[in-house]
Amino acid sequence: MQSLGQSRWAIKAYLALQEWRTFRLVRDGLIALKGMVGSSPIQSRDATIMEGMARNREIAYGSAEYKSGVKEFQGELEEIIQVSAGNRIPVVLARSSAT
Repeated sequence: MQSLGQSRWAIKAYLALQEWRTFRLVRDGLIALKGMVGSSPIQSRDATIMEGMARNREIAYGSAEYKSGVKEFQGELEEIIQVSAGNRIPVVLARSSAT
């Protein structure tokens, strides 16, 4: 999701669209076309995701990237809690005292 930026709505829309076979066909066609035209070979989507995750191994505490990650994590937790509550599934959250 690196290429979509940090917008939760864009990422969620992209993930929802991936359930449509037509969307995946167009996406894969564009990736293949880019591979034929571009100078570097296209890697698999899994490799690209892993590269994006490993690119910045350290994130400075308090940096914009850190704050963005915290905001994304909070959004994901809120969504988990909302879905769980809607299905009457208890959720227990704990905070580690380790630093």
